[in-house]
Amino acid sequence: MGENYNARPVLKTLTGLRFVAAFVVVGYHLSRYLLPEIQPFAGLGYVGVTFFFVLSGFLLTWSFKQGDAKRRFYWKRFARIYPLFLLTTILAGALILARGQTLPLIKLPPVLLMIQSWIPPGDWHYAYNGVSWSLSDEAFFYLLFPLVVPLILRQSLSTLARLSAILIVLMVAVAVAVIAILPEQTWGALLYVNPAYRFGEFLLGVIAGCAFARGWRPQFGFPVGAAIAVVCLIIDYAVALLVFPRVLDMPFAIGDLIILPGVVAIVIGAASTDVAGKRTWLASKPFVKLGEWSFALYLIHELVIKLIVHLLPGEDLGARLIGAIVAIAASLALAGLLYTFFERPVEKKLRGLVGSGPRQAMKVERQKR
Repeated sequence: MGENYNARPVLKTLTGLRFVAAFVVVGYHLSRYLLPEIQPFAGLGYVGVTFFFVLSGFLLTWSFKQGDAKRRFYWKRFARIYPLFLLTTILAGALILARGQTLPLIKLPPVLLMIQSWIPPGDWHYAYNGVSWSLSDEAFFYLLFPLVVPLILRQSLSTLARLSAILIVLMVAVAVAVIAILPEQTWGALLYVNPAYRFGEFLLGVIAGCAFARGWRPQFGFPVGAAIAVVCLIIDYAVALLVFPRVLDMPFAIGDLIILPGVVAIVIGAASTDVAGKRTWLASKPFVKLGEWSFALYLIHELVIKLIVHLLPGEDLGARLIGAIVAIAASLALAGLLYTFFERPVEKKLRGLVGSGPRQAMKVERQKR
C-alpha cells in the first residue's frame, strides 16, 4: 500500500455527496409514485445507485488493511448495514398489512438472507422494501471484496488502467448483447438488479481506490470531477429524451453506463480534493451530517412515499405536491432519528462484540453505506 493507513484523512466531500445521491433516488421515486410530471427531470434518479456502488468499492479499498481477518471484515459490514435493513424490512411488512394487502411470506426468507436480487421476477427482488435490492447486491460485493482486493493491490498503475478499460468494455458488451438478443422484460433483472453485472461498478471503485492507495492522484479535483459528472448526466438525459418516447423508456442499463464515467470522475475528484486538505461546500457540517443520514434516508424514503400515497385524500396536483413535500420532510426527519437512535448505536454495539478497530478506521467506515 502506498500510504500509511493511519495518515489517511476522512473524505468529507464524499460523505456530503452521499446525501446528494440519496436525494436523487428520492426524487426518482417521487416521480414514480406521486409526481409523474417531474419524470422528465427526475426519471434518471436511479443512477444514484451507480454512485453508491462505485463509492462503496472505493471507500472499502481506501480503508483496507493488509492482514485484516476476513471474519472481522464481514462482521463489520454486517453491523453496518443489516440492523437498519432488518428494521426497515419489518416496517415494510407493516405497511403492506396497513394497505390491506397480504404479506408475501414466501418471499421473506430470500429477502432476510439478502439474496433477493438473484431471483429474476420483479415482485421477488423488489419484495418488502423495494430499495433493499441494492443491499442484496452489496452483500455479494462484500463477500468477494476480501478475495479480490489483495489481487488488485498487487497490480501496477498501468495494469489498473487497463483493467478499468477492459471492465468498461465488458459491461458495455454484455449490456448490448442482452438488449439486442433477449426480451425486454429480462433487461431489468439481468442488467439493473443482477449483482454479477453490477459488480463491475463496484470493481471500478475498488480499482480507483487501489490506485489512490498506491499514491496516484488525478490531475483534477472536485470541481472538474463534478463538471464531468454533469456533462455525463446531460448526455444521459439527451439520449433518453431524443431517442426514447419517455425518459423511463430508456433501458436503465444504458442510463447507468452513460453516467458511469461521470460517477468515477466525481468520486476520484472529490477524494483528491479531500486528500489535499482543500475544503468544498459538500464538506461543510450540514452536508456531512446529511451524508451520515443518507443510508437511513435511502432505506426509509420509499416506505414514506408509499404510505403518503395510501393516505392521500385526492389525486389532484395540489394534493400530490403537498404529499411530496411531506414525504421529503418526513423522510429526512426519520432518517435523522434512525441514524441517531438506532443505526449508529446498534452498529457500535455490534462492532464492539469483536473488539474495536483503529479509531481512524471507524471514521472512514462511517462514510460507507
